[in-house]
Amino acid sequence: MKNRPIKTRLTIYYTAVLAVIVLASCALIYFNSSQFSQARARENLLQVVQAGFSEIPSDPAGDPQIPTGFSVYRSGVSLILYDASGVRLKGAPPADLPKNLPLESGTFKQIAGTDGEYLLYDLRNPYENGQALYIRGIYTIDRNYSQTTRTARILMTGLPILALLAILGGILIARRALDPVTGITRAAEQITGGGDLSRRLPLPENKDELYDLSETLNEMIGRLEGAFLAEKNFSADVSHELRTPVSVILAECEHELEQDRTPSEYREALSTIQSQCRRIMSMIEQLLKLSRQLDAASMIEEEELDLSLLCESICCEMEGVAAGKGVRLTWDIAPDVLVRGDETLLMRLLINLINNAVKYRDPNKNEPSVSFALSCEDGKARIEVADNGIGIAESDLDHIFERFYKADKSRDHSVAAPDESFGLGLSMVRWIAEAHGGSVSVESQVGEGSRFTVLLPRV
Repeated sequence: MKNRPIKTRLTIYYTAVLAVIVLASCALIYFNSSQFSQARARENLLQVVQAGFSEIPSDPAGDPQIPTGFSVYRSGVSLILYDASGVRLKGAPPADLPKNLPLESGTFKQIAGTDGEYLLYDLRNPYENGQALYIRGIYTIDRNYSQTTRTARILMTGLPILALLAILGGILIARRALDPVTGITRAAEQITGGGDLSRRLPLPENKDELYDLSETLNEMIGRLEGAFLAEKNFSADVSHELRTPVSVILAECEHELEQDRTPSEYREALSTIQSQCRRIMSMIEQLLKLSRQLDAASMIEEEELDLSLLCESICCEMEGVAAGKGVRLTWDIAPDVLVRGDETLLMRLLINLINNAVKYRDPNKNEPSVSFALSCEDGKARIEVADNGIGIAESDLDHIFERFYKADKSRDHSVAAPDESFGLGLSMVRWIAEAHGGSVSVESQVGEGSRFTVLLPRV
């Protein structure tokens, strides 16, 4: 049974349940019919016996006078008259009925004969002169049970037909109910076999459980498609970022090995190789850090945090870093702003935003500055980091939160060392914000500066 198709199992279960219901119904009908027939037989027998006494008058002396035309068979009941001593006066019992059955007034008896069963009822009627008559009514049970037997035969004949109809109905119902499952399975096999994650499962016409399942699976396939594309792009971006420094190292080595060089030339070549190796090492460290934090997504330890204290602490720490690069950092932090989140990840978000603002300062301005603000807005904590730096082109605003995306060469290397920027910081900011149920956005103009806004749910 375990390895049978769901359609077969569903049909078997449905048929079995229906068969049990039909059998129970038949048994109940037969039992009720039998009980009703017995009750009706007793009532009929009692009425016929009582009616028999009403037809026997008494003379002035009180003696009973049995009419000559007294009928001993009426309504399927045989009547036998006895005197007070049990002597039969009129009528005759069936030949197969046992002899010398005692007379017991007011009592129903069910007696088995050789040809069938009989229902007996005796009734005694006393007269004024002290005499008495007995009337015994005899009802053949076989006659009484004829209707019940017919009912039973009809039920037994109809049961196989009902069972067959139940099987056919179960097959049709199971097939109709599971047709969408078959369609979903075939579509899933095509998606798996072809490796085309852009395809989706068909949605059933009825918005039932299978519809919800298909929608859920389509959402899962969409997420898988996005994850595979992101992984593919991630691998391509990493390869691209590593290709340049490795190419420089190989070219430098080949150039220096072509002929003997002076010590100063070797030192210069080694310095170039060292710079590129540091760039590669810096990138590897950032990738490892990114990988560890993304792998820990399911282990985010949320707790109630005072975001105001956390922001103030980060600003105090970053003030010296900004000042070392000629940038003035100011902050305006609203008190008692509480959120739920992972303190380590939120610290990384804040540090990345401030570092990004400091890194892309405009050296041509007399007073490069970064402002930090924390406020409350519609039940959310609002974090703003604004600078008067070089700004971001409008065409780049939709991509700066993507991994390894860098707006342009001038923005990447004019003020920041080549080994410091790989386009990972802002992607980490977006991931942390979304992992906490929040969002991040940016407004910027080239030459005017940028403003990053993070919204997080408050407690």
